Amino acid sequence: MTVCINEGIMFYKIRQKPMRNGLDEEYWTKKVIHSSMGECYQNFSGGMLPCDLAEVVATCTCKDEQVFIDTHRKELYSYLLDKDSPYGWLSPQAEFYGVDYTKHQEVAELYFGKQEMELEKEGWIKVFSEFGTREPAYASIHPNYEQLDWLHRNGVKYSKYGCGI
Repeated sequence: MTVCINEGIMFYKIRQKPMRNGLDEEYWTKKVIHSSMGECYQNFSGGMLPCDLAEVVATCTCKDEQVFIDTHRKELYSYLLDKDSPYGWLSPQAEFYGVDYTKHQEVAELYFGKQEMELEKEGWIKVFSEFGTREPAYASIHPNYEQLDWLHRNGVKYSKYGCGI
């Protein structure tokens, strides 16, 4: 649900042109800023794109930037996910969210809006790189049946040296 009102901060959903690698990506930007590249849109990671290389496909005005971020969190930070990574977060429903092996905390905070420890207390399992081996491993001592099944099917081993709770 988009929370849009008539006054406040303007956000722009843009499509880059020409499309990078043939991908037709749309993403939200914070604002138009002036830089050495001229007028630019700034994304939520700090990257900038000159306005003449973007097409605006939607706009939204929100009273507060944090409300906008909370409302669009998963769309804003989906670029942090890596569907091909063997590391990531496994939900209590055994849905896997792959991430780079160094990005667990960043994904927890930005994509899920929580600290790692909060996710683990809610039953999420951190699948990480086993120390010295780069093999996927987990350290949770309380996985549920669905999680155990997923871990087994994907060859993820228990690690007594992990950082779970």
